[in-house]
Amino acid sequence: MIRKLMELGVMVEPEAASLLEKGDANKVMEKVLKLDPMPLTINAGLARQLLTEPANVKVVKKAAAMKGMSVPDFVASYNERFSVLQRLLLKNPLLGNAASISSASGVCRIIGMVKNGGRTIEDPSGEGDFITDARLLDGDVIGAIGTAEGGVFRANEIIFPGVQLKERPAVLGTFTAGKTTGAIRTDSTAFYDANGTAVAVSDADLGEVAKQLNSGEKEAALELLKRRRLTVPPRDCLEPQPDFLVFNAKENFTEVFKGVTVVGIKEGNTSEIDLSTKKVTFKQV
Repeated sequence: MIRKLMELGVMVEPEAASLLEKGDANKVMEKVLKLDPMPLTINAGLARQLLTEPANVKVVKKAAAMKGMSVPDFVASYNERFSVLQRLLLKNPLLGNAASISSASGVCRIIGMVKNGGRTIEDPSGEGDFITDARLLDGDVIGAIGTAEGGVFRANEIIFPGVQLKERPAVLGTFTAGKTTGAIRTDSTAFYDANGTAVAVSDADLGEVAKQLNSGEKEAALELLKRRRLTVPPRDCLEPQPDFLVFNAKENFTEVFKGVTVVGIKEGNTSEIDLSTKKVTFKQV
């Protein structure tokens, strides 16, 4: 393939050559011949573009809202959800000696799920009143450092499960997300695999989450990522950690947080996402 390109008068940089040799020669040549004007040189960036094809997208799981769930399944699902987020929190050294809520006393640290507008916190051992200045969402599983007395926990510090900065392997391919045929649909909450890349899509009402947190929609999306949850418990844990997290939003936005690309898509738009460059392009339907 490299020889054929050189015969066309196109120089190929060494890094680009090593990339192109892994691709389909016929497809690459076909794309090069369609370029107008014909490039004088192919660098690594152009090589990746020439190799990029639509990603192989597979549904991993869906996180539908609870409907018709039996009481035992309901309890089991919430216990599993709590356990997953608890394990993430226990990776934080500040929570290594967390006490159960029923035994918490004096200066201590606990892990629990908040409810009743953040005024109650519970774990499998029981529940107690909760006092904090932090803005919390019902269903958040958090770590808290503070003091417990008489069944009341006063939190001085709140810790969320958070995300870990991690290296992602180089992956080629693109996928489209939005409310249109042929795209990863954003009108339901689900988890996908796109060429080995983890993609989570949420139909959460970002406007409502933003209102509860007194923030903008982009900030609300980042908060849900930090809390490692969406808004359809009990099967809404962001585990494993996604590489891309996609929401519907009032305005298009893109934000990268610790290697996770968070995308908001405006009504009537789609987003095309390049797995290699992490570039997000918005298009009107």
